[in-house]
Amino acid sequence: MSTSQDENLLQQEVVTCPAVGYQAVTVCVPVTVTPFANAGTAITFCCGSPTVTTDMTPCPGTVNGSCTFKITQEMCVAVPVEFGATAVTGAPHVQCGDASAVDICTDCGVTAGGVASSAVSTKKNNCTSCK
Repeated sequence: MSTSQDENLLQQEVVTCPAVGYQAVTVCVPVTVTPFANAGTAITFCCGSPTVTTDMTPCPGTVNGSCTFKITQEMCVAVPVEFGATAVTGAPHVQCGDASAVDICTDCGVTAGGVASSAVSTKKNNCTSCK
């Protein structure tokens, strides 16, 4: 084969027969909801007048302590989750048909599933051994 013929073969469009498969799936993803609460600005109310004393006895209570109380709030949490999937193909398998020195691909015209090849590819599929 000459170099120009090799170049012509490399420049020819590769014809494919695309197919679509569908798989019904149920997708489940664990979701962890971690609650949080942010305290707003504290508002202090003074109840009565302050007491000023020279009495140096220790103050009652716990040094550097704090008081704890609780507030309960029922809530509903909206969690936006985007589901998706990726598709990974396995190794391709081929079932070989008959080989021939004669053009067995002329005027095939129909792809698997009875769809005309023009609906699948803009380039005519000429395979005569297509079923």
